[in-house]
Amino acid sequence: MKARKPLHYIQYAARMEELLDLVLSSTGPIDLEYDGKLVRLEVVGDTEPFRHDPEAVREALRRSAGVLKGVDTEQLKRDLREMGYQDTPNHRWP
Repeated sequence: MKARKPLHYIQYAARMEELLDLVLSSTGPIDLEYDGKLVRLEVVGDTEPFRHDPEAVREALRRSAGVLKGVDTEQLKRDLREMGYQDTPNHRWP
């Protein structure tokens, strides 16, 4: 497949809807040149999984009921707090 020439952002700066339609109708990513860099625009999925479904939340809570039975929750909190220190240097869990 032949590589497409990148579009220049100034062509679409005031026409965002047109640019997004182009990305949605494309068979692959669209490269956009901006400030001497290439920015790749592509469809990565659907927003459907992010919609709020109260019944799905209730079902997930029902399925998870009792999962921490027998777990030392104070030790779990300490472990999570320590993990938070390792993974997020600018944020400390209370």
